[in-house]
Amino acid sequence: MNLYVVIRGAESIKWLETLAAPLLLAVGVGLMVWAWPNMSMTELLAQPPSRPEGASVYGYFFAGLTAMVGFGRHYR
Repeated sequence: MNLYVVIRGAESIKWLETLAAPLLLAVGVGLMVWAWPNMSMTELLAQPPSRPEGASVYGYFFAGLTAMVGFGRHYR
């Protein structure tokens, strides 16, 4: 696969992304449809947060925010 990308150039990667984007969306929607009957939104929202006792919400929030900004900048 790597040799194919080297021979064809970066355009082959763009072609693969164009092909994969709708497929990933369809798979995500399919997983939601599959999981929907087995979940309860009330039970999901009633679960306590899974961070250590006494840990600050801000530390987790800013760590997640930094990760999302870094991920978004990767695709610009």
